[in-house]
Amino acid sequence: MSLESFPTELLQQIGEYASLPTLNALSRTNRRFHSIFDPLLYIQDAQRARSQPATAGGSDAVRWAATHGLLRTLQKSLQAGSEVPAFAPSMCCAPDDWDHTERTVDGLTVTRRSVELVPPAPAHPLCLAVRGGHADIVKFLLDEEECDVDMVDPGGYSVLELAVLHGHVQLVEGLLRWGASQLLRPEVNRACPPRYTVSATGCALVRAVKNHNERTASLVIRGSSCMQKTTALAVAAEQEGGGRMVQFLLAHGTHPDFDDLE
Repeated sequence: MSLESFPTELLQQIGEYASLPTLNALSRTNRRFHSIFDPLLYIQDAQRARSQPATAGGSDAVRWAATHGLLRTLQKSLQAGSEVPAFAPSMCCAPDDWDHTERTVDGLTVTRRSVELVPPAPAHPLCLAVRGGHADIVKFLLDEEECDVDMVDPGGYSVLELAVLHGHVQLVEGLLRWGASQLLRPEVNRACPPRYTVSATGCALVRAVKNHNERTASLVIRGSSCMQKTTALAVAAEQEGGGRMVQFLLAHGTHPDFDDLE
């Protein structure tokens, strides 16, 4: 007696005890099995995610959808009970008397004041969607799930910086409309100090200058501080072929000296 000859009710009972890989395989067998096992696949994935700590990163379906720009998959997962946290997981802070150390990530110098989560927290679905340039996923997570537009990924980048780094100009425009800060905002745990102290070299304008992206720079320069604009000018002056960006920054009121700046 083949599995395909089983009544639907019995197949559903079997699916309730099947593993996620098994459900995934069964749902791909034929149209009937897909209609039976695909909903169970999303439900079990959501249940597994809810049983894990928030630092685990949520359900596999949500993260897959955010990474690959599959809005319908994301919506199906949420309908099955998955959850998307509004904020990225906080880091565990070290005592105030611990030695502060510095690290550099893609030219960004940060002072470490905390201990990383063990194991390290994965990137939030919003960060994954921004990396991939999936504007519809980003819009859905910000509008429908009310995710924090200023969240920071495990590498220390804000979502606005991620959009700048990956050259997603339309996302930069959208994030600014949603009120994204142009500073790399340290993620704050109420029980301890901010996890990083970030210099002006970590702002979105400097990122855009490093990438020779004048269009993105024109979007973020209005919200940049004098210190950030002057830092960007120094970066542009040091870059090969940076003359055009230097002219752009000066034309937009960039002060060529750090004297008398905030």
